Amino acid sequence: MMSLDSYAINDMRNSLEEQIENKLKGVHNNKICQISDGRYKTHNPQLIKKTKLELLIALYEYYFHQSPLPKRKKSIKTVYPQWLETYKSLIEQGHRSVGSLRHYESDYNRYLHGIELETRDITKITFQDIKKFYAEITANQAITRKSLNNVKTLINQIFDYARDQNIPVINTHDIRTIDLCCKETDNYDKVYSDEERLKVLDACKRQNNVYSRCIGLMFCLCVRIGEIKALKWSDVDFENKRVFIHRSMVQIKENGIYKDKCVDRTKGKKKECNRYESLSALAISFLREQRKETAFCEYVFMTNEHPLQTNMVNKKLKRICEQAGVEYLSSHKIRFWAVTAMYNQNIADSVIQYTAGHSDPATTNHYKRLAKIQPKIESDMWDKMFGM
Repeated sequence: MMSLDSYAINDMRNSLEEQIENKLKGVHNNKICQISDGRYKTHNPQLIKKTKLELLIALYEYYFHQSPLPKRKKSIKTVYPQWLETYKSLIEQGHRSVGSLRHYESDYNRYLHGIELETRDITKITFQDIKKFYAEITANQAITRKSLNNVKTLINQIFDYARDQNIPVINTHDIRTIDLCCKETDNYDKVYSDEERLKVLDACKRQNNVYSRCIGLMFCLCVRIGEIKALKWSDVDFENKRVFIHRSMVQIKENGIYKDKCVDRTKGKKKECNRYESLSALAISFLREQRKETAFCEYVFMTNEHPLQTNMVNKKLKRICEQAGVEYLSSHKIRFWAVTAMYNQNIADSVIQYTAGHSDPATTNHYKRLAKIQPKIESDMWDKMFGM
């Protein structure tokens, strides 16, 4: 017995067939007939299709050069999965990271899934609509500025993809949100102090294992966690006391499994972001100790014949901080310390940008703000001003 849904589908099919046949009257004068294998055919033009509806659609497109089917409304909801597939293919090619994809998927599900804006005709979405959306998700300082910027990046990516598909949409990059108030975070502006750095380094020297040496070296350089994981012995120049930073470890998905892959580029993705960094005596001591364990390995820092995992580095850093009596901040905050320390020493902006491997000077300037809110006063001056 045919279900009610089946009857409804048949009615829609029959109605569409009738509509197209009426359009073709006086245009296509040859018969449409069903052949022995069940398919439908006609001639002049010679066409054979599995169903009568498919044949009628093909004839309509032949004569009128467009589809008789109603155009499906394009929305964020329909464009997002298409953009997602394109992004995944870029990950497989090594142009994007799995970590970023996870953030995008999480932000979409949290902020866009199920709201009215998601299903609206994307070609009719205005600047005011997007600005209103940003205002709603930041209402009462519900999210941080960083979270807002992440959502903006996701929106920009979706709308950029739509434009690439010749869908007429607005340029969402032009929408400013500086006037929106966001949540202040306790941890965002925090950086390891010089004193805390010394305490952590002391704990690293005492532990003297692969993780502590890796963390210790990070406090002697200005590197990202992916760059230190991808460091090879061929990049280390003991004679000239420098290290060449030009690789990074990124996460990819291969055969349904996430794993790290070393790529010959840094996060900046530009050749200008490759750089040499000097090695202090302390940095060399960490490397020489590590050399004893992995002298015949490709990568500097390895455990169980594999490069280190980011989550394990952060776990070990947390444990070292506890032992040193220092508040734990993630490994990325080590890099924050390095850049703010250079600003505090009045090193030229261009040198800091090069050392940090930033492709955009605006990124480097972000750290300058953190340096300004942590003024450095010499202890003797402080005693002179506020001493007994």
